[in-house]
Amino acid sequence: MTICDVFPLALEHVNGGDIPFLTLNYGLTARISRNVYYQWAELLEEDEKGFYLMSAKTRFYLS
Repeated sequence: MTICDVFPLALEHVNGGDIPFLTLNYGLTARISRNVYYQWAELLEEDEKGFYLMSAKTRFYLS
C-alpha cells in the first residue's frame, strides 16, 4: 500500500508520545511497527517544518 491522500500517514498521541498510523478504508487505522518506522527513518528528509517521508509526490510529516 502506498502512503497517499487516500491512505494518509497520521501521528496520534499515545501514552505521552506520537505514534505513526496509516489511515485505511472504512475508518480503520494501522499502527506502524517499530521495524518499519526505523526503515522509514533512513528515508526521511527535512525542511523548515520538520522531518517528512515523501510518498506519492506528497510530504507526510513525522515531527
